[in-house]
Amino acid sequence: MGKVAYDLAFGSQSSYVYGVDAYDSTKVGIGKTINQNTGATYDSNYVAPFPMAFARPVETGGAVPAQNCGAINWSTTYNWVFFADQAAAAATRRIQMYVHNKLTGEMTWQGFITCAYPFAGTQNVYIQIGILPIYDKYTTGTASVSGTAVTGTDTTWQTSTIPAGCRIGFGTTDPSAVTRWYEIASVGSNTTITLTESASIGNGSYVIEDLRMAQIVTNALTATNGGLFLAKGLRFEMFNAGGPTVAAAVSTDNVRANYWLADAVTSTNTASIGLDIIKTDLSTQHIYVLNTVANPILFKYNIRAALTVATGRSTSAFVLVSGAYGALTGAPVQANNFCIATTSHGAGAGKPCGYFSTATRWYRTKNVTTITSLDTVWASGVCLEVPPGSSTTFAATGSMRSSNYIAQIDRFVICTGGRAYLTRFKDDSSPFDRIFLIGDTQILQMTADNVNTAPHPSYVIGAFFSGTVSEATATNAFLYLATSGLTAITNFVYALPIGSDWDSTDADGSWTGSKQCLVTPEILTANTDSYIRAYVNWTSIIGSTSLSTRNLGSPSEPVKLSCRTSGISDDSGIWTTCNNVNDLSNIDPASSIQFRLEWKVAGTTCIPAKVSAMGVIYNDLSTDVHYQPSIGQSSIANKQFGWRFSAAFGTTVPRLKIRLYDAVVGTLLLTDDSTTQNGVWEESTNGGSSYAAWSNTDKGNETTYLRFTPVSLGDNLRVRALLTLY
Repeated sequence: MGKVAYDLAFGSQSSYVYGVDAYDSTKVGIGKTINQNTGATYDSNYVAPFPMAFARPVETGGAVPAQNCGAINWSTTYNWVFFADQAAAAATRRIQMYVHNKLTGEMTWQGFITCAYPFAGTQNVYIQIGILPIYDKYTTGTASVSGTAVTGTDTTWQTSTIPAGCRIGFGTTDPSAVTRWYEIASVGSNTTITLTESASIGNGSYVIEDLRMAQIVTNALTATNGGLFLAKGLRFEMFNAGGPTVAAAVSTDNVRANYWLADAVTSTNTASIGLDIIKTDLSTQHIYVLNTVANPILFKYNIRAALTVATGRSTSAFVLVSGAYGALTGAPVQANNFCIATTSHGAGAGKPCGYFSTATRWYRTKNVTTITSLDTVWASGVCLEVPPGSSTTFAATGSMRSSNYIAQIDRFVICTGGRAYLTRFKDDSSPFDRIFLIGDTQILQMTADNVNTAPHPSYVIGAFFSGTVSEATATNAFLYLATSGLTAITNFVYALPIGSDWDSTDADGSWTGSKQCLVTPEILTANTDSYIRAYVNWTSIIGSTSLSTRNLGSPSEPVKLSCRTSGISDDSGIWTTCNNVNDLSNIDPASSIQFRLEWKVAGTTCIPAKVSAMGVIYNDLSTDVHYQPSIGQSSIANKQFGWRFSAAFGTTVPRLKIRLYDAVVGTLLLTDDSTTQNGVWEESTNGGSSYAAWSNTDKGNETTYLRFTPVSLGDNLRVRALLTLY
C-alpha cells in the first residue's frame, strides 16, 4: 500500500459560478461572492470571499462622521453605500456616499449632499434617526433624443412618477454599460422628457435611474415638524465634495426636492425609531415607520403616490397608522431600529414581519401587510438576549441596538454596546447562534500602520451602527458597519462580505441556499485502499510583511471542509463534514472524491482566509512502501508468499494486512492480519535460511523477510498477494 497525494493549487483553475452556471464536475465551482485571485507570487494566488473594505469618513473632504448605513446593489462589481450625518443636530442634514468595489475591497468616497427641510430655522433642529436609499430602474419601451427632447415609445414615464433630476442613459438597459449620462430637466408626459443638455440619439434601449432617499428625523425644538422625509430626483453626480443642497419642497411634486410626507396636518410621527420598505411596483412602494418609544405604533406610507404639496408638506402618501403595540420591556434605541424580513426560519418564516429591539428584548410583528388602521394586535413574538452557551457563559450585554436581516444566510445581525450577534430569531428564547467581533482597540486612521496591520472591525468605542444592502439580494450581501465616534480616530466604516459566511450552506448540503462556497473538481482516486486525510493551505496571518513587524498581523477566520464520494457527476451527493483535523479514515474508499470549502466571515476578526491550495492523501492498493515482493522467498508448491523488509518504520512495525486476490477475475480470496493471524506469519533475519514466529520488531538488516502461509487456498489459482498497513 502506497501513499498517494493529490494537490490542487488555486489561482488559475478553470472555474464556473456554483449555483448559477451549469454544474461542471471537471472545474472549480465558486459562489458569486467568492473570488479566485491570480498573481505573480505564490501567496497572491488564492481563492477567498470578497475582501473586507474599510474607510475613514472624517478624513474625507466632507469630514462628515458616519452613522446609520444604507446601501444599493448597483452592479455585480459596485455597491453604492450611504451614511447619515452623525454630527450635532442642525437645520440641515448631510448624507454621504461611498462607492464600494466588492471585488477589490476599495471604498471610494464620492461626496455628500445637504438636505434642507421645510420649516427650517432657529426653531427646527433635525436629527437623522435612519436613512433608506431607494433605487429603481426604468427600461420599458424605447427612446430617441433630438436636442433636449426625448421621445418614448411604449413608455409610461409620468405614470411611473419619475421625477426631474434623475439621470438617463441610452443604448443599453444596463446602468453599468452606460457611457454617457444625461440629467432629466422635466417629465412632460408618459412619452416626453426634456434634458438639461442636447443630444442626438436614434431610437433604442435606455435606462432611467430613479434614486430617492427616505429619512426619518426628529426635531429637537419643534417635535411636530419631525417625521418621514423623501428626497426625490437624486443622481450619482450630485454627491460630491461640495455637498450640494437638495432644497426643501415647496408646492410642486416630482422635482428634485426634499418632501415632508406627513401623516396629518399636525404630524404625530414625531418619535421615529426605524423604517423599511416593501416594493410592489413603480406605483406601490410602502415604507413602514416604527414610532414612539414606550408603546410603539407603525405608520405606513406609499412613497410612489402622487403628492399634493403645500409648504413642502404632503399627506398624500400617508396610508394608515396602527394602534399601540403595547408596553415594551426596556426602551428601543432610535437608530435605524426596524427592519422587515421574510425569513426561512421560525414562526415568521415566509411572511414579511417587522423586527426591532429594546436593550434587553427583541420583538417581531405579524405580517406587516396585514396590519390595519388602529390595529392593536400586531405583536407576534419576542425573545430575550441569551448569548451562546447561555448567560452563564457570556453575560448578556443589556444593550441591544437594532437588527439587520441577511437574506443570503437567513440570519440577523444585532449590534450591542459590547459585541455583535449573528443569529436566527429565537421564538423559544433559546441561546443566540453566534457572537462575532472583538474589542482590540486598534486605531485605524491616516497615521496607522496600514501596511503591516489588517483593518478589521473593533469595538473601539463600544457601539456600532449597522446596515445591509437595502435591496433584498441573495448574491451580494455585505454588512456595513459604522462606529459611533465623531473623530478621525473613532469613526470608521467597514464592509463585511457576510453573505459568504459558512451559514450560507449547511453541513449536509440539504439547503440549496446561495452556495457561497467552493466545490473542487472531481478528484480521481482509482485503486484506493483507504483515505487518510485532506489538507487545506491558507494564509493564517494577514499583514506582517516583515520580520520586524510580524506581531502586528491579524489572524484570518477558519474554513470548513466537507467531502462526498457519490453523486459527484450531477451534484446530487450529500456532503459529510470533516473533523477539525480533516481525518478521512471514516470515509469508505471510492474511485473518486470531491470537497467543499466554506468560509467563516462573522468571527473575531472577520478577515476571510485566503486559501492557496488543498488536497487529499490516500492509500492505494499497492504493496506497502516498506516491503518488496520476494519471488525467492515465495513458493507456489507450498502456497507461501514472501516480502523483503526494505525500509524501516523507525518504530515497532504497525499492524499489517495481507489480502489474496484471484488475479484473473479480481475477487478477494482471503484476508488476514498480523494481529489475528489466522494463517502462519513468519519472519527471517538471515535471508530466509531460517524462519521464526512473526514479531513486530522493526527492520534489523537487509536480509529481513516476512513470509505468510494461508490456512487453506485452492489449487490451480493465479494469485495476487497484497501486503499493506491494516
